Amino acid sequence: MTRTVSHVVIATFASVCAGAGLAAGTATAEPAMYALPACYGAGAPPVERPDQVIIQTCADGSKELTHLAWTSWGPAGAEGTGTYSYRVCEPNCAAGYQVSFQAVIHADEPQPATVDSKCPANTSFYDNLVIAFPDRVPDDTVNMRYRGLPAVLYSTVGDPAGPTSLGKVTC
Repeated sequence: MTRTVSHVVIATFASVCAGAGLAAGTATAEPAMYALPACYGAGAPPVERPDQVIIQTCADGSKELTHLAWTSWGPAGAEGTGTYSYRVCEPNCAAGYQVSFQAVIHADEPQPATVDSKCPANTSFYDNLVIAFPDRVPDDTVNMRYRGLPAVLYSTVGDPAGPTSLGKVTC
């Protein structure tokens, strides 16, 4: 009888662990994916270490980071370089032109995706995106310095109508 009970207890414990996705000696949590606060949708899901993203003006794609190369990426933040460009709407946006600037990119303070964002559950998005300019400075809203360089701090927190707000990330 004792033997049967111990088999039942062991079998029940194994069933509970398997049902919870646990196995002896293995971790069950999916590894977190870190992503930039950018424009995402069904055809453009978030990815780690992207080589290009559209930020802030998702409807017209006029602000973007391209030719991205990353030196670090993870829970402590991301560091990289690339090209920052945006559309100058003169005389209007349809007839406007694109200007580009070399950029140093820093992102930090990752936060888990919210349930209502429709983003993958294992995704964390960096709250802050700093774009610094080592050469020429755009006629954009430079609002800080990063490593001694003029920079723009874009953020998902704060006034959603502000000029450097990235708003709430959705997929």
